[in-house]
Amino acid sequence: MRCEKSLNSGVSQMRATRRPGMVVIYKSWCPVCEELKTVFLSSREIDRLNEAEPTDAAFAPDGDYVPRIFFLAPTGQIIYDVVNRQGDGKYKYFYRSAESLIESMNKVMGFFPPDGRH
Repeated sequence: MRCEKSLNSGVSQMRATRRPGMVVIYKSWCPVCEELKTVFLSSREIDRLNEAEPTDAAFAPDGDYVPRIFFLAPTGQIIYDVVNRQGDGKYKYFYRSAESLIESMNKVMGFFPPDGRH
């Protein structure tokens, strides 16, 4: 999994590779964000699939809680209909477990097969 430090560099990488991406919005002071970090670091499947919070309102469709995870098409467009189906409907972009995140990651990967046909 390649991690970019800025949204712009990540979107540029997605466009260049024609692959989808994921944006994780977090705060260093947030204990739940730290828990999620542990989930990320301990999951080989998340790694296989692969600091600044965007200020654009597009990244807060259901509030500005943290952490929030959004998936982006290779064009940089947010895919709003990919949400945590196992989570709280009030916080659709909040993921607590590797399993729920992997489910959404696989869904997005299915939209954009490696051969570029979609």
